[in-house]
Amino acid sequence: MGCDIHPYLEFSSPDAETFCLSGEISLGRCYTLFNIMAGVRGFDHPLFIPRGLPHTPKISRKVESNYYLYIADPTPSQDGGGSYRRDRTIDPKEASKLVDENKALYYDNKRYITDPDWHTASWLSKNEIIQVRKKYLLETLNFDATEYTGRKRADAIKKIEEADAYELMKYTFPTIENVALNATIGSMIAIENSGDYTARLVFWFDS
Repeated sequence: MGCDIHPYLEFSSPDAETFCLSGEISLGRCYTLFNIMAGVRGFDHPLFIPRGLPHTPKISRKVESNYYLYIADPTPSQDGGGSYRRDRTIDPKEASKLVDENKALYYDNKRYITDPDWHTASWLSKNEIIQVRKKYLLETLNFDATEYTGRKRADAIKKIEEADAYELMKYTFPTIENVALNATIGSMIAIENSGDYTARLVFWFDS
């Protein structure tokens, strides 16, 4: 069974109690990237240990509703409940059963439960995502970049290893870049350059 990531870009101004949603993004299915970000579908240690969802400041409402299941009595149109796959709600009895089986946790005074289909939630700052790119480039060169051979490969590895992660943003490495990752970094840089804002990438996985 394949594994996919569910990433959301959020931003906030200083002292805000809740982050705003910039948008749901697509990073595709890249197990090398998943392993670096959170230790998912890989054998090496992740660059950053998964932290769960951030709580201070709170996640945006959209992220909250997509990660948690709202506990509500079923309506007749829900055919007896258990319909959370369709509308992100779940019958109280089914919710209690999932919690008792250690497949979910209650959230917000038992108004929600964690979705049992999701796992390994975490978040990364702009600076951390930039570090992720550096490690991604090195790992891709070491294992997947067959077009980088001989002196070309040695020069690329040397440049990546010696450059600070921020300095490395000045350079591109054709054919081994993760375009979606670079677009995410660019969006986070643009947000933080637009004013006194902080950007973060919130994500989790299904499998």
